[in-house]
Amino acid sequence: MLVVVVGAGIVGRQVVEKLVEHRHDVVVVDKDHNVCEEVYGETGAVAVTGDATRLSVLADAGVARADVVVCLMRSDADNIACSIIAKSLGAGRILARMRNPGYSEAYQLSGVSGVVRVADLLINQLMVEIEQPRIRRIMSLGGGSAQICSVVVPPGAWAVGRTVAEVASRREFPVESLIVGVYRMGEEAFLIPRGVHVLKENDTVYVITRSGEVKAAADILTGKSESGIPAVSRSGKGG
Repeated sequence: MLVVVVGAGIVGRQVVEKLVEHRHDVVVVDKDHNVCEEVYGETGAVAVTGDATRLSVLADAGVARADVVVCLMRSDADNIACSIIAKSLGAGRILARMRNPGYSEAYQLSGVSGVVRVADLLINQLMVEIEQPRIRRIMSLGGGSAQICSVVVPPGAWAVGRTVAEVASRREFPVESLIVGVYRMGEEAFLIPRGVHVLKENDTVYVITRSGEVKAAADILTGKSESGIPAVSRSGKGG
């Protein structure tokens, strides 16, 4: 997928590195020409120098074609302005970093798909938000080393019709992950699952897992191949 990362600070660079590593097409926007040169030299990502609160700069960066725009500038006001312009240009999803909680309503009105607070910002959380929109982080544990997340099982997924024990026993399912709950919307029931519980399509599955293994656990629940892992994930290619 095409991801535009706005703001190449410490967090922005780490996100770019991860995205390039995962074989996504990445465009970076930053005011500092030297920073853009460094990011290009280190990652090979396309870099655009300019003010991301200007429509012309975002248009040059290809925001209109972007699947995801990630706003990581130092100012909440700049991130909000960038989000509004990106939305007007037709960007797919918009994620933003929020420094001051007082801007929470403003971010919602700007059309962002997800807001990450500085206080609990984790690179793995951003990667999950970008690559796996079906995943929602409920809370962090152990200073961010583990997370409780919810994952919606889509129609046609390998996990549909499988027991919790079958899912957890897959070789690809992280060893230190545990399915701790299942919410079934049609029946308005919340299950504390045992191994014999069978998953159904559109179930919301709650998983506790290490932060770096969220995607691996989610792939089993959402993938459509027999192994539960989409071929694109096994090969390490994406986008």
